[in-house]
Amino acid sequence: MATFHPVSPFLKMSRRRFVVQYHIKNALDRHYDLMLEREGKLATWSFPFPLEPGTKQRGMKIFDHRLKYLTFEGEIGRGLGRVSIWEQGEYVAYVWESEKVEGVLLGERCSLLFSLHYLERDWWLLKTEAIKEYLR
Repeated sequence: MATFHPVSPFLKMSRRRFVVQYHIKNALDRHYDLMLEREGKLATWSFPFPLEPGTKQRGMKIFDHRLKYLTFEGEIGRGLGRVSIWEQGEYVAYVWESEKVEGVLLGERCSLLFSLHYLERDWWLLKTEAIKEYLR
């Protein structure tokens, strides 16, 4: 389980960009891709539900995407479906390890504390909390 910290000190840290895309491949495959800018690319996880405060969900770590996906909306091509931007903004990661990423998402829709924890194979657990509960 994540131990969330008061947010204020972390907001002074270096911020990077993020996007959450709503991806519709077909009538049965719809999901949300969380993409975090890191080292010139977008580290990406795919989840079945939107990122909302106070939720836990299991998702998959998928391949890193190019930075152009920060603003991309539309048909992907090769029969891979269509994406639209569901949320975007900046984030601060105060932990980034091989099996754990924790930080703050500062989005247009909402701002969240988040933690990603490796489970097995490509599966990760995402936990989110409303940021307002931790501001002082």
